[in-house]
Amino acid sequence: SRVVIYNAEFDKGRLWDDAGRCGLPILKFKTECAMEYYAEWYGEWSHHRKSFKWQRLTGGGHRALGDCQATLERIKRMAVVDEPE
Repeated sequence: SRVVIYNAEFDKGRLWDDAGRCGLPILKFKTECAMEYYAEWYGEWSHHRKSFKWQRLTGGGHRALGDCQATLERIKRMAVVDEPE
């Protein structure tokens, strides 16, 4: 299965750390990083990093459901708007 995550590398690390701490098996799944896609779509270039600047996820409150909903809204926005406002 594939999971879309905003800042996938960070969240995967947290999931695996928590699973190990709780004695749970580490699940195998493919990820797509919505943050990286959004950064490219947003188009703010970082000369220091030589890549597109990551944009903060706003509106989710750093809670699981809220962040999922905020990520979905960004994906929808990218799907219908050619460039950021």
